[in-house]
Amino acid sequence: MKLSFLPLLFATVISVTASAQSFRVAQPVGGSQYVVAPAASTVIVAPQFQRPSVGAFRVTAVAVDGQLATLTLAGKTPLDSYGAPLLANQYQPGAASYYALVTAGRWFGLLFTVTGNTATTLEINIGTQPGVAATSVRSIELRPYWSLETLFPTSAAEVSFIPTTDANAVKTRLVLSPLITSGNEQPQDMGEAFYYSSIASGWVTAANPSVLAGKVLVAPGRYLYLQNTNAGSYPLDAVIAGTVLSAPLRQNLYTNDASTTATYFALARSSDYKLSRIGFTDAIFTPSLSQLPLGRNDLLLVDNGFGTVGAIYYRFQKKWYLVGSALPVDPVLPAGTSYVVVKKAGSGRPKVLINLRNHRDY
Repeated sequence: MKLSFLPLLFATVISVTASAQSFRVAQPVGGSQYVVAPAASTVIVAPQFQRPSVGAFRVTAVAVDGQLATLTLAGKTPLDSYGAPLLANQYQPGAASYYALVTAGRWFGLLFTVTGNTATTLEINIGTQPGVAATSVRSIELRPYWSLETLFPTSAAEVSFIPTTDANAVKTRLVLSPLITSGNEQPQDMGEAFYYSSIASGWVTAANPSVLAGKVLVAPGRYLYLQNTNAGSYPLDAVIAGTVLSAPLRQNLYTNDASTTATYFALARSSDYKLSRIGFTDAIFTPSLSQLPLGRNDLLLVDNGFGTVGAIYYRFQKKWYLVGSALPVDPVLPAGTSYVVVKKAGSGRPKVLINLRNHRDY
C-alpha cells in the first residue's frame, strides 16, 4: 500500500484548567510557531496550539434530545474562567464557532461543537456519541475553532500564501487533511482543497470557486497541506500564536471490514513526545505476530517533514520497531509531527487513542 504523507508545522494554544466559581484559574501558557514553506514545496500546517480559552465551567446535569445535549452549568450565575457571567445567546452559531472540550467526566478528552446557550446552560452537538449519562460531562473548556481565515487571514496575503487571480492558475492551495483513506487513496487527493481568490477577497472551495470557505473549521487534530508548488511560487512563512491545550485528548483510529484503512491526525500539543508516551497500547494498536513483513499488523507512519513517509513503526512483544531495523527503538518525535495509523481490513471495532499532556521535555 502506498501512502503519501506530509509534515505538521504549526503552533499556538492556551491551557486553562480553571472552571466556574470553585475552580482555581490557571495561568494560560502561550506560544507561537513559525511555519516556513520553501518555493516549490508542500508542508503541513497543524496547530500545536489552539485559540485562547473563552471560558471553563463545571457541569451539574446533562439532558439529551436527539443529537443535542444541554449542559446545566454550576452556579446560580455561571461564571467563566475569568469570572464573567455567561450571557444568553453568547455562543449562538455565527462568525466564530466554538467547541467544548470535556475536561472531566466519562467523555474526558472529547470535544463537541457548541450550538447555543442560555444564561445557565450550554447546548452541544454530540452526534451519535453512545453512553450518555449524568457522569458523561463534569467540566468543560470553551475555545473558538481555528478556521482557514483565522489561520491565514487576508492580511497575510503575499507573505503566508499567494492569492489567485485566475482560477485556471491557482497559486497556493490548502488541503484539509482527511479523517481516513482506504486502500490506495491519497490524502491530498481525498482532502477538500481551497485557495485564496483575489476576486472574492477570501478563501474559496477549489471545486466550486463561487463558494466562500474562510469559515471552514480546522479542529484540534486536523491539519492542512500547504501546497506552495505552482508556477511562480516563492518562499512563504507564517507565525501562528495561541495557547497550550493541556487537557487529555482522544483520537479515533478507524477500521473497515473490507479494506485497509488509514487514519490521519496530528497531536494538538506543543511538546515533543517519545513514541512510547503518545498513548498507543496493544489494546488499540494491534501488535505484530513477528518481525517479518507478513507477520506485521498495525503500522504507524511518521512524516519526514517534506511530504513523504519518513519512518514506519510497528509493535512486537511490547516494544516498538522501525521497519528495516531489528533492534527495538523509542524515538523522540518532535512537536508538529503528523501521523498515519494503518489498520488491516477486518481489524474489528474502531479504537480510541488517549493522549495525555507531557509534563516533561518528551
